[in-house]
Amino acid sequence: MSIKMIVAHDRERGIGRAGQLPWSLPGEMKWLSTTTRKTTVPGRRNVLVMGRATYESLPLARRPLAGRLNTVVTSRPVSDAGVLTAASLDAAMDAAVGSAEVEDVFVFGGGRIYEQALKSLIPDELLVSVIDDVFECDTFLSTFPEAYILQSSTVRTYDGTRVFHEVYRRATVDVG
Repeated sequence: MSIKMIVAHDRERGIGRAGQLPWSLPGEMKWLSTTTRKTTVPGRRNVLVMGRATYESLPLARRPLAGRLNTVVTSRPVSDAGVLTAASLDAAMDAAVGSAEVEDVFVFGGGRIYEQALKSLIPDELLVSVIDDVFECDTFLSTFPEAYILQSSTVRTYDGTRVFHEVYRRATVDVG
């Protein structure tokens, strides 16, 4: 099992505006969906761990996100069928990691969940989409801790907008 953080940001590290994504790139959304659904073991699914505001920002018709286990970090109940809740990021991770039906866990947002995950070095891997533009964001992603090292970067173009797909991995400490 791997714990990954998946995030898109603009050139200024903006990730949201007024509780929504400030860009519309259907090709990027398809890439995100494919990436978070992909499993290698039949019968297993991936978990998306997100905050309540992120979950509520999803279009009603798409909630919960199909083909994945949706876990919402919240102190309030979520009435949608098939959605799990957890009181904290740690509790969500403990539940996901302890489940035999889970292949990978994706930290899915928003800003506070990303901040907590990075501060605690929870993800093994960061899947970062850098939108090559600047939007008027009000929510930003902090810089990554030095423990994360860029492993690869590829570029795709969606509707005339370049998107850099970067993969960072957390360095392992040799206690040798």
